[in-house]
Amino acid sequence: LYSAVRHEIDFSPLFQDGILNGKRMAYPRCLVNRTMLFCPVTHPEQLQMDMHTIPAPIHSLSGLTESALTGALCLVPALAVDKEGYRLGYGGGYYDVFLSQNQVISLCAVRKAFFVPSLPREKTDIPCQWICTEEGVIPCE
Repeated sequence: LYSAVRHEIDFSPLFQDGILNGKRMAYPRCLVNRTMLFCPVTHPEQLQMDMHTIPAPIHSLSGLTESALTGALCLVPALAVDKEGYRLGYGGGYYDVFLSQNQVISLCAVRKAFFVPSLPREKTDIPCQWICTEEGVIPCE
C-alpha cells in the first residue's frame, strides 16, 4: 500500500479490511538514492511523517526481503496513467527504482478522468502492469 497525498487514491479502507482478514499489508519507507523498503504495518499508529511529509513505517519496523516481495501486489500511486502503464507522479522516481529491482505485480489506481492515451516518459520510467479505475481493472498494453 501507500499513504495517499494530495490527489492520489486513498487506500486506507483497504488497509483496515486487509488487517481484519489476516492479510500482510506493507508500506514503503523512502531511503537514500531513491530506494524504498516495504515494511509490514499492522496498525496506523506505526506510520509517521517521513522526510517528504508522507506517512511511512516507523524505523523500528523491519523491511521485507526481495524474495518476500516476489509476486506480491504492489499498489503504485499516480496522478495520471496512460494505457501502457506509464505514470505521472510527483517526480521522485522511487517507484521506478523499486519496480526495476523487484518482481511484483504492479497496479496503478487512478480516477477514470486521469486515465489518458499517452503521457511523456523518460528512459528510467517503469510502467505498471495493471490499471484500476472506477470502471474496473485492465491490463496495460
